[in-house]
Amino acid sequence: MKKKLKLLDISLKDSMLECGFCGEILSRRTWHTSSIYKKINWQCVRLTKKGKKYCPHSKGIQEVAIEKAFVESYRQLCHADSTVIDDFLKIVEEEINDNTLVKDLKKIENQ
Repeated sequence: MKKKLKLLDISLKDSMLECGFCGEILSRRTWHTSSIYKKINWQCVRLTKKGKKYCPHSKGIQEVAIEKAFVESYRQLCHADSTVIDDFLKIVEEEINDNTLVKDLKKIENQ
């Protein structure tokens, strides 16, 4: 049996995606869970909990579309300007090596 190779296995978690209309976060919703028509969509939490009156223009976005958009954005970023990636990696490395949070935590614990 062939294993399916996933090029990108992103776990889109809470609070990463925002509604473009009201700014609320999007939540992951599964439609038709027990059928062959199963579909994963992301919807505005305000729309889901309070109703269409509070976010009238919001629509569900298919997870496949979000993944494709991410991959395309990443591809364009990589091909357009490699210095952007270098700068990003430098910032990440600096943040990882930054010990100020550890020092601040120790100060708080000692108080």
